[in-house]
Amino acid sequence: MRRILSYILLCFCLSGVLACSYARFFDGSAMSPPSSEWQRFLKAYAIIKTHYYKPVADEKLIDDAINGMLQGLDPHSMYLDKKDLSMITQLTTGKFSGIGIEVLPEVDNLKVITPLDGSPAQKAGLLPGDEIIAIDDTSVEALSFREAIEALRGPANSSVKLTMARAGMDKPFTVTVTRRDITPQNIKSRLIKPNMGYVRISTFQKNTPQETAATINQLTQTNHGPLKSLILDLRNNPGGILQSATGVADLFLDYKTLGKNHLIVYSKNRQGEIVYSAKADDADILNNIPMIILINKGSASGSEIVAGALRDHHRAKLVGMRTFGKGSVQTVIPLGEDAIKLTTALYYTPDGKLIDHIGIAPDVEVKMVPYSKPDVQLERAVKLMSSP
Repeated sequence: MRRILSYILLCFCLSGVLACSYARFFDGSAMSPPSSEWQRFLKAYAIIKTHYYKPVADEKLIDDAINGMLQGLDPHSMYLDKKDLSMITQLTTGKFSGIGIEVLPEVDNLKVITPLDGSPAQKAGLLPGDEIIAIDDTSVEALSFREAIEALRGPANSSVKLTMARAGMDKPFTVTVTRRDITPQNIKSRLIKPNMGYVRISTFQKNTPQETAATINQLTQTNHGPLKSLILDLRNNPGGILQSATGVADLFLDYKTLGKNHLIVYSKNRQGEIVYSAKADDADILNNIPMIILINKGSASGSEIVAGALRDHHRAKLVGMRTFGKGSVQTVIPLGEDAIKLTTALYYTPDGKLIDHIGIAPDVEVKMVPYSKPDVQLERAVKLMSSP
């Protein structure tokens, strides 16, 4: 499979792409490769044009050359042609259908990061860490990136058969998933018991900070008084819009008590310069009541930013399992009618901890057995909250 690696929500809502922004990076100052390297490239180009068994369009060769440069850099840099850009525009409008799953394409499979809450993939039993090895009996290894995506996409009410591999299982298994229009259930909440609230955020969308604040206010009304503790569930939350994630973190931080280091997250470029930072600039909506954040290996990107910020500022304890480790910044840079998505910086928590490829470890590790009931991680969090 072509190694065009990128987070992609196969419902299709690209959380990684949603965090990207168009920017004009090229200023003409980039260094050109040595003339000898240009000669090698041009020679290969001429050989293909002259001796390949059938004619090849110049546009295809250039597209493939750009793609080849990007796909060897890291899992998230990639070439975006006109079709890709059109798909991104469609996805950001929220009009899409599919199976509702986020995956990381690998060499010969698609690794499941997380299924969306309430999605067909979740209802079919897919779990973080599962691997898709065939789609409708076609090996993923034999498919290009776009072919794999197109095979998983389809109209609502149509079905797709997936051949899966799962850690701890000796043999692959198959599951048939019926596609449907995806409307993520972004926030769920309830009172676990008097004075103890529970809020689950499944993705960070445009209005998630405002919706989270409204949810907490509703819980306070239902409780007939201020909450005394809160459990924030970010398990299997793949991220989303960066500004929404930082906005949620800011809800629970009081900038007046943080002193000079009221950072939520910052990023550094190749020169080690800070090119982006988000800071707490509001009061704590919960007045510093005890908080626990639930995390697992399906918590990625924006979830890791929130968890890292609240833990570094001693605002919340983390319970569950180590997070995924997606802490890089991708910028979409136009190339005329197409573009490239390039990793331009890495994220750091307020205390300077790198997120990418490392993840965030919980303060209290609680492993989750698939399909186990009751929810042992949530139960542990409730017990910790209830302890004197």
